[in-house]
Amino acid sequence: MANTKFTLTTKNFEPLKLTLEDPEEVLGRKGSWSSKLKYDDEYFLLQTHKLFTPFGAKSFNNDDRYALTFSLGKEAKDAELKKMLLEFSKRVQELVTGLKSRKLNKLNFSSLVRESSEPEKFDPTF
Repeated sequence: MANTKFTLTTKNFEPLKLTLEDPEEVLGRKGSWSSKLKYDDEYFLLQTHKLFTPFGAKSFNNDDRYALTFSLGKEAKDAELKKMLLEFSKRVQELVTGLKSRKLNKLNFSSLVRESSEPEKFDPTF
């Protein structure tokens, strides 16, 4: 992983400072492309408060890569994080749309925050 010099939090997040590097084709995965995100032209970490992972870590294809889904509760700090993630997601979608017209003809995008189909029962996740 690239050296990170910046820690992003809900308090210091400014969406327009997010940028994407030029996409590169992923070796060994024909048709797959990757583009790294930067914040204020630096690689960054995202720092959050303590979060709950209701589904644990999932491994796809047993390839030593894992995915985590975090639950966003009803507290004020969860609302701040959700707002930041939605702004983050919107900005990334804008950047990806810009890449789509310049470099690639087919890009998929899905939001970071997923609302529950039963909001009275389950919190949103990301």
